[in-house]
Amino acid sequence: MNRYYTELRKEVTDRIKDGRTKFFTSASEAEQYARQKRSYHYQVFDINKQHVGWGVPK
Repeated sequence: MNRYYTELRKEVTDRIKDGRTKFFTSASEAEQYARQKRSYHYQVFDINKQHVGWGVPK
């Protein structure tokens, strides 16, 4: 599994793997899920700072 990070370089790989953060490749799906859960969405990057998707905390 790849390692995932926030924009501020906080690693979120374990949170995604444990199910505490839901990972999306579509921005619109992430926004919709965040609204349903009354949460927020943020961009997720790989180790090379390349955008790979969005995360929504549960």
